[in-house]
Amino acid sequence: MKLNKKLIKKLRNGEIAVHHNGDVELLNKILKKAFPDNIDTSGNYTYYKRNSYDKKEWSPLSSTKLPTFSSVLFLKGETDDEIKPNQVWKSKQGKRVKIHSLDDNEVWLIGSTSPVYDVEEFKECFTLIK
Repeated sequence: MKLNKKLIKKLRNGEIAVHHNGDVELLNKILKKAFPDNIDTSGNYTYYKRNSYDKKEWSPLSSTKLPTFSSVLFLKGETDDEIKPNQVWKSKQGKRVKIHSLDDNEVWLIGSTSPVYDVEEFKECFTLIK
């Protein structure tokens, strides 16, 4: 099982958090790759990020302000048009939106309290501003 090196690096650097989707084995592989000296988790929390005090360890969280990626997205490679946190996209009507996070194929926008689009619908309605 290959993991996305860019997402592992961002997790290790404290730039993002991983959203646990229920697969504890996958979550432990992600955390072990990013923080090799740390212990396994039982997956009791929703989010996992770099520890603020010991940067070689992860911390469990029930909520976070960091951009989040579902653990299943760590299995996929990145492409130029992949939706990522903090990207700005423009709708066909000219409205600009900023991505907060991706979770299990759903796109969350900054300021939204629920997923706004699934990934395919989002890509049909919006264009990435480079």
